[in-house]
Amino acid sequence: MRISRAFVSCLPGAVFLLASLPAMAEVPSSPAAIFESSTLLRDVSLSAPLSDLFRRTQSTMAKYEIGSEKPKLPTVKGTLRVVNASGVLETFENVVVGARGSSSLLPGQCSFSKLSLKFSKSTKGTSLGGLKTIKLGTHCGETAVPLAKWDRVGNEKEPIREALAYAVLRSVGAVSLLARPIEVTYTDTSKQRSEVHFPQNPLTRKAFFLEDDAPSARRYGGRVMQKAQAIVEATPAAWGSFTDATSSQIDPANVALAVLSEALFDNTDYFVKLWPTDHAEGVMEGYTNYNANIIIDKNKHRLIQVYDWDTAGWVKGAGIPRAPVFLRRSRGSAPTRP
Repeated sequence: MRISRAFVSCLPGAVFLLASLPAMAEVPSSPAAIFESSTLLRDVSLSAPLSDLFRRTQSTMAKYEIGSEKPKLPTVKGTLRVVNASGVLETFENVVVGARGSSSLLPGQCSFSKLSLKFSKSTKGTSLGGLKTIKLGTHCGETAVPLAKWDRVGNEKEPIREALAYAVLRSVGAVSLLARPIEVTYTDTSKQRSEVHFPQNPLTRKAFFLEDDAPSARRYGGRVMQKAQAIVEATPAAWGSFTDATSSQIDPANVALAVLSEALFDNTDYFVKLWPTDHAEGVMEGYTNYNANIIIDKNKHRLIQVYDWDTAGWVKGAGIPRAPVFLRRSRGSAPTRP
């Protein structure tokens, strides 16, 4: 099954309509005040030996193949500074900075990797509200030409578009991560700066703070029981107990919002098994969930947590989008209503 060109042409309007509707479910708030607003946060800076980090990461990932166990990636330490809503400068020192991602770290992809920040001291009493980790969505690179294979875009387009996608999801009550668009100044403290990563130093670019998976699950009173990437980076024994949405009796509204979100943002890099005989065709065949975590709360209720839009058509904006993976399924029958 393919999406028609007429449907594709309606996607921007459909996203706008979806964003204008009342939320189907209230999104629990975060203890981090930094996520209370979706306006651009300026006066953010990160100082670290980032050229060293990127060089070492690229060397480590040069031998990695998607589907194999992901190698342990290097980290460096740096300093994050944020001017909060009250105009007070908050300084976080000895922050452990690492590159994150899978395909985006492969050769020929982002020269300026997505980052993860882990705090060595408590962030309670600050705009980070006690968070131990936070993600940073970066500009990917300096080129405006789509990158090979996955057509990723750089030159600051990606973080602006992806942060907006998360804002739309929040407005309709979808279970996802919280994001805050920012303008960040990076200072490379490496002894040898790489001009590929840093054409100038310091370097100011658009980016966004992104909530980590675990604190997002805690907002819903639960934990991540089955991580999206575990199905390709770990043995089946480590996947978790989720088999399909029907057997797990996941709330139909949650399933509908997850599926609709992936369709509207044209995210082909996604699959969740919806019923026992359901399976994707091609590279996703045999998997239960990809680019979507499964959350379980204290009452054993499951939820689909959608995220990761850097290769979605909404973000790339290149060419005619292909049919999302959830539509390219086997022809096995869906469950019938009793």
